[in-house]
Amino acid sequence: MLEAQAPSSLRVVAELDKPRVKERLHAIARWSTGSDDAAADDLVQDALARVLDPEKAPWDPARGSFLQHMSFVMRHVWDRRMRRVAVQREVLDGNLDETTPGREPSAEDELARLQTLAIYRSALEEALCAIDDKHPLARKIFDLVTEGIEEPAKQARRLKCDVDEVYRTLETVKYHARRALERREVAEARRMRDLQQASKKPPTEETP
Repeated sequence: MLEAQAPSSLRVVAELDKPRVKERLHAIARWSTGSDDAAADDLVQDALARVLDPEKAPWDPARGSFLQHMSFVMRHVWDRRMRRVAVQREVLDGNLDETTPGREPSAEDELARLQTLAIYRSALEEALCAIDDKHPLARKIFDLVTEGIEEPAKQARRLKCDVDEVYRTLETVKYHARRALERREVAEARRMRDLQQASKKPPTEETP
């Protein structure tokens, strides 16, 4: 339930009032989903609704920056959307003749592809958030990538900087993105281990 006066909500409102924060949230949504502006806006709003609810995904500054937290929440929201899409496709495809060869990837394959893409985009956005203050060139480079300008030489000309600086910035981003992926893998392994341990616990007997 939304609580505008909850301490966690007040912290979020204060962050949203800071310069460029909303712009960066939109950029995170674009990188996470690869979708258009309208879909990115919807993702930001859905994620904010969860973050502003103290019982769902409140932001704790001690565990990371606001942008990093929003990146995580948006990834979670997007993953849930993709699962719903997969279920809907399975339902729609269920009436087809099983002997008819499919022209498109299965729902499971498409979901796996989208989730993998979202994971890498999320790791990249987490890296950009982590180095934003020290390497402002990084986000400008990847903004150019979204425009279709992928060659470092062309990026350097657009940004009016030395091409070596572009390469150094890219290496820094790659390092932090790899670290983000490693953290995700550790968290996922821990989650799976907890699920396995929970499944091995004997059911508790209810007393009459």
